Amino acid sequence: MRHFERALEIEPRFVLPRLFIAAIHQSAGSWEQASATIAPLTNDRQRPSRYERSLVDHFVAIERGWPTEALVSILAVEQLSQVFVTNFMVGTTQLQLNRPAATLATFAKLPPDPEWAGRRVGAAVWRRGFASIARHLLGDFETDLREAKEGQKLAPYSFGHRVAEARALIGLGKPTEAVRLVDDMLTMPGSPGPPMLSVARALRAHGRHQPSLELATRTVEWYRARPPNVVATEATQAGLASALYAAEKWEDVQHLAQVLADRSPEKPEYAGMLGVVAARRGNMTEAKRRSDVLGRLSQPYLFGSHIMWRARIAAVLSEQTSAVALLRDAIAQGPPSPTFWLDLHRDMDFEPLKKNPAFRELTRPKE
Repeated sequence: MRHFERALEIEPRFVLPRLFIAAIHQSAGSWEQASATIAPLTNDRQRPSRYERSLVDHFVAIERGWPTEALVSILAVEQLSQVFVTNFMVGTTQLQLNRPAATLATFAKLPPDPEWAGRRVGAAVWRRGFASIARHLLGDFETDLREAKEGQKLAPYSFGHRVAEARALIGLGKPTEAVRLVDDMLTMPGSPGPPMLSVARALRAHGRHQPSLELATRTVEWYRARPPNVVATEATQAGLASALYAAEKWEDVQHLAQVLADRSPEKPEYAGMLGVVAARRGNMTEAKRRSDVLGRLSQPYLFGSHIMWRARIAAVLSEQTSAVALLRDAIAQGPPSPTFWLDLHRDMDFEPLKKNPAFRELTRPKE
């Protein structure tokens, strides 16, 4: 970040560092800062470079929750510059639009690990991670398993590659081997809590309910064993709440979600969690009240997340028609993450909709 900021100090009209700074803010969820960073560019439409104009249009479209427009603009950039970063942006935008086959076709245009990956391993790891998601959505578990093991040669301590391997094993009907990988994760540097939960969710999504509950419970124990100063942070508390939910510890979830909601009332995920827990505990009145509260949220940069929670509440309440309509509305508001469709695939709240024709058509990978 500091190098980009220094570049702007030297030349304020230099487009690329400003866009990279905006991308960092977007990745961190700091949308107001991203918007303020991009704003000087949106008012300068006299730039001679079509490349620059298309890049600006791409970042503006992402900020406004317009993934289709984001794809159109980044494809225009690709016509002018077929480099690794552009290829990555095209592929991830296609994945955001639930077009995993297109993502894989795009990524196949360039080698998976370019020569400079030794200096920028992160970019290669990210692209491999999104390719893994695309293959999983298409059910190509054999290739995914092979590529996950290959990726570990590039980044031996990447949780992402271990999770991809576990996900592929689960898809191939080998849950015991997948769970054994979690033991390896616990010996790796870093925080294995989120990867453990990811594997637990994958187990459940593929019909392994009991192993999923057991792994979610282990994840809860891991979070609770963190040092007190770490446990007290909002990030750890939120991770613990998600693990408790996956472990079906409804009373504990309700208590912790209320603490988090009191601390950060502007965040829809905590009100949403209280709503789905109320639905699961049979308190329809409270669940609907929470849904109504979510429906009245109007702050910017929600990208339909509050509507997603309303869809979850409706699904848990077995209001299938309403749940699908709300989900469609949430998607239309532009969820900005390329992981959205994988997250939806393994979202336990939408289990009641798995056989619903409208839900299946809505979530089916597109060409």
